[in-house]
Amino acid sequence: MGKDDLTTWLTQSFSPRVIMLWLSVSVLVGYVGPFGTFDAMPTLPRLIYWTFVLGGAIPVAKVCRRTLRPSLGKMERWPRGMVVSLALATIYAPAVVLFNDAVVVAFWQIDMPLGAVWIAVYLSSLLESVTWRVFIDPIARSAEGRRPDEDAAPCRLLNRIEPDLRGDIVSLSVRDHYVEVTTDRGQVSLLMRFADALDELEGVRGLRVHRSHWIAVTAILAIDRIAGRLFVRLRDGRSLPVSRSYQDAVLALGLPLRDGSGRETGEDPSRTARPSGPIRAASAGSVQGSPPV
Repeated sequence: MGKDDLTTWLTQSFSPRVIMLWLSVSVLVGYVGPFGTFDAMPTLPRLIYWTFVLGGAIPVAKVCRRTLRPSLGKMERWPRGMVVSLALATIYAPAVVLFNDAVVVAFWQIDMPLGAVWIAVYLSSLLESVTWRVFIDPIARSAEGRRPDEDAAPCRLLNRIEPDLRGDIVSLSVRDHYVEVTTDRGQVSLLMRFADALDELEGVRGLRVHRSHWIAVTAILAIDRIAGRLFVRLRDGRSLPVSRSYQDAVLALGLPLRDGSGRETGEDPSRTARPSGPIRAASAGSVQGSPPV
């Protein structure tokens, strides 16, 4: 994993809503002081300890969700949450016990049996999942307000994405057997066919620019011609290639055509493409417009 990939992964793992839930639970658990930490540790070290322990579980839980997603894709979200919590507890509980034995006992005498820690991690994961789905996610969605296209059919593809990454879809790209979905909140890889992903894009106006790429029209910044080939430059800084069979549809958008240095080439896209009009369903996947734990 490169530096940029690691930064993206950490940003997605610790989104603002995740941080809000993490710090809230950390303060509550740190105040209660389970497993003898209330008597063994002063207040500040106890709060720091539980913030560190609970925070470490977040990226581990994300890895568990991503690893198990292909096997649990058709399972209902609550049973899926229980399975992910089981995996998290099995992996993370031994790590907590080893950390305590290697570091914490040198300063404070606490006794956390592995079985008790496993149960605590499992129940804490379930509690956080319930808190997220019942309280935090609905409140956050309400605060965002209703979208102008709220009467349109919902995009089914978003139901496959983690709640904190759901947002405006920017692009879809094929990566091996996965479809990489980019939203304005991050990226996620889904194990599914590209054609099936395009069929679930109801309500999202966009077009296919390559056999491996689909983009939302609102995400396009410019069209570049580099060494005779067309590329679509997106607002997030990425540039995706346009294959020959999709060039007319891209040029029909009427955006300025620029060379590699960003200067307009002077060519009028309307002379080389049919007049701009509604994007065909064959290009957009769909222009009619189960999440992991």
